[in-house]
Amino acid sequence: MSSSSVIRFFAQAVSVVLHPIWMCTLAAVYYLWSNPYYFHPLRSPQGATVLFSFVRDTLIFPAAALFLLQKLNFIKDIAMEERKQRLLPLLILMILMFSAYFNFKRFEMQEPLQDLMLGAAFSLLGAYFANVMRFKISLHGIGAGCLVAAVLYSVRFSLYNIDVFLMAAILLAGLAGTARLLLNAHTSQEVYAGYAMGYTLQLLAFLV
Repeated sequence: MSSSSVIRFFAQAVSVVLHPIWMCTLAAVYYLWSNPYYFHPLRSPQGATVLFSFVRDTLIFPAAALFLLQKLNFIKDIAMEERKQRLLPLLILMILMFSAYFNFKRFEMQEPLQDLMLGAAFSLLGAYFANVMRFKISLHGIGAGCLVAAVLYSVRFSLYNIDVFLMAAILLAGLAGTARLLLNAHTSQEVYAGYAMGYTLQLLAFLV
């Protein structure tokens, strides 16, 4: 196997592992762990319920929607590499995230957990309009930017020093962006724009 093939293989693996569909759940796990007194202990029934809600609303439902769109030939694959195929999936995913946010709000989930959902919804809305403007913004970049903002915001309630976790989030963001560039899935401008949009809109969700 040539070196270019090995690099491409690892870039594809990183793209899957750091897919934006995982970011909300990853942030939720971090929040529950960072302050089990404010949220719920991960191993408690309440913590398990919160985690299941995130997995259901940000992973299972979106993945099922993308799978159905693929089966109905609206998209070629769930990676949505072609910009023109992104409009309908982004619209559906955005509706799912806003619905999840209002559901969390109705059940009076802790505000930072609600805001993770709201940030995801804002980010999908931003990606949708970027796509309308014919700009193929990096969804991996958006997800990574949201994660960095979520970790940074946790300084307000975390029982632990967040420095290591913030550096880890930045490292994961760099890996995700590098993988997309190595696969020629995006230009550097599309990746940087994704970082900026995800970070900004997630912080906005925390502050509104």
